[in-house]
Amino acid sequence: MNIRYAFHPEDYCVGENERFYTEMAARGWGLVSRGRCLSRFERREPADDVYRVEVDYRDFPEDRLELYRECGWELVTKRGFVNVFRAGAGADAPELYDYPAEQAETIRRMRRRSRLTNLLVLALLAPYLAALVSLGGGPGQLAAEMVYLAVNLPGLLALYTVLLVYSILLGIDGSVRLRRLIRRLEGGLPLDHTPKRRGTAHIWAVIVLVALCLGSVAAEVVTYRRTEPMPEKSDGVYITLADLGFDGERCGILSPEDRSGAEKVWTPMADITHARETVDHAGEWMSMDQDIYRLRIPALSGPMARALMERSDITRDTAEFEDIDVPGWDTARATEFECVATRGGTAVRVYLFLPQNTSPPERAEVFTRILTEIAKRLDANS
Repeated sequence: MNIRYAFHPEDYCVGENERFYTEMAARGWGLVSRGRCLSRFERREPADDVYRVEVDYRDFPEDRLELYRECGWELVTKRGFVNVFRAGAGADAPELYDYPAEQAETIRRMRRRSRLTNLLVLALLAPYLAALVSLGGGPGQLAAEMVYLAVNLPGLLALYTVLLVYSILLGIDGSVRLRRLIRRLEGGLPLDHTPKRRGTAHIWAVIVLVALCLGSVAAEVVTYRRTEPMPEKSDGVYITLADLGFDGERCGILSPEDRSGAEKVWTPMADITHARETVDHAGEWMSMDQDIYRLRIPALSGPMARALMERSDITRDTAEFEDIDVPGWDTARATEFECVATRGGTAVRVYLFLPQNTSPPERAEVFTRILTEIAKRLDANS
């Protein structure tokens, strides 16, 4: 192959980049271009070329580039702050800076730009940290979204977490290194053009983690069973309105296409069943939605129940949920139209729309029957 790609050091590793490109040239690979993480090389004869990095976000004017060329330096490629120059073997090109303090000013500009990037990362991180803090109580909406995503879309959440943590660590590393470099230059010591080589193990670790996250997302997509028309009798852990004695012709709520159906979703965190059914019972429509989460980590059932209450479409005030006693269930809390319950490693949410003349005790009794029937199916499918 005459073309090769390789991971290069981060932008703030000025001396490491210079050494990296110089060593690649000695091995017969001439730099062509630089991307975010990878540099592109082409096969050439091994050469004693020397590479230097000039830090400047702006494009160099032609007269300045001509001055560099007269001194033996050729601009090879530019990306962001990193301008890579090359001097051929025997060119006897002088160093770009005679005085280290002059170069320190260019590094300061890079550091200021890096700080802006770090502030952006922190802005993205703030909701994430707030969600983690609120898991123990307090403002629960962010925590609810976090738990909900962790169960329903763990691959995407893990991918977001990996990339965010990696960005934070890079920001910290960059700030520390740039501060040290500025102090070195201000102290009159020139830039070290051949520093100790850094390994790429951290990059490969991130690549592996990202691949695992994407694999999780792919598995969720492949195993997803789209919504199918609901059979007359339940073929899973959900129940039907007929199981509660509410017979009638199935119909749509908003439109004829809004039909009853059930779907199954697999994620690394849970086996999930969603079921929706609406029937015309004695001239009045009634509807029931079920979300049943069989969690692989039983300890998540409590947080998931809280998340389901926080994400309620009926109310945003979890205080409206009142405890009801359902034999065989660890917890059960209900509002006029909704019930959330836990049983071992299972969390269940049921939306129930009954005729308007149904009294609160009757609704509580129906919720109890629903959870009892679901428990039977959970036991049968365990």
